[in-house]
Amino acid sequence: MAHVIATDIAPIQPTVVPPNLEVLLQHNFNREWNLPHNAFDLVFSRWNHLYITDWRMFLRQAYTALRPGGHVELHEELYGYYSDDGTYTPETSLYHWTAWCQEAMLRFPQREVGLTSDGVVAYLREAGFEQVVVRGYKVPVNGWPKDEKYKEIGRLNQAQLLMMAEGGTRVLMRKAYGREDEESMELVRMAMADVKNRAIHAYQRVYVIYGRKPE
Repeated sequence: MAHVIATDIAPIQPTVVPPNLEVLLQHNFNREWNLPHNAFDLVFSRWNHLYITDWRMFLRQAYTALRPGGHVELHEELYGYYSDDGTYTPETSLYHWTAWCQEAMLRFPQREVGLTSDGVVAYLREAGFEQVVVRGYKVPVNGWPKDEKYKEIGRLNQAQLLMMAEGGTRVLMRKAYGREDEESMELVRMAMADVKNRAIHAYQRVYVIYGRKPE
């Protein structure tokens, strides 16, 4: 049975976990990893692009932790929303909220808010990874697609957006501006109304990027 080590900086994990899972708390991946070298088959990271302060260091440490022949796999939504039919426009509240969040995040210059999939690939190759593969996916913000598979994906995405948007925005406001204000929270509520509006055919671009450490 594989042994899995998960890391987190906060004690939010369930008390019942599989016997092959070990959780390391207070582990900040933006610092030196206190993990064995040349030991892991896979380093997996998901939805961390807004929290990684130094991609080069992050991927170098992933490379060091992997055994020869091991893989790193990244799942990232590189920031923003899109539509192919013009229904997501600068007039929507979702657009205004997204632009406001991006402006707030730019107050943290160490974060590469505008990082692209090409940028991640360049960092992977610079770290020494080979056979780097990029797969891009469109993830609807709600159940607007006609295709049943993507309709269900959209419903699930809508649920997680509605769950995290207000709390996430409050945290961002406190970190970026040291305060909260009702005007910004009203913008969040209007943006989430757009998320529920199936006439707005918005989606996020999600990338699965992986590479192999040479033998």
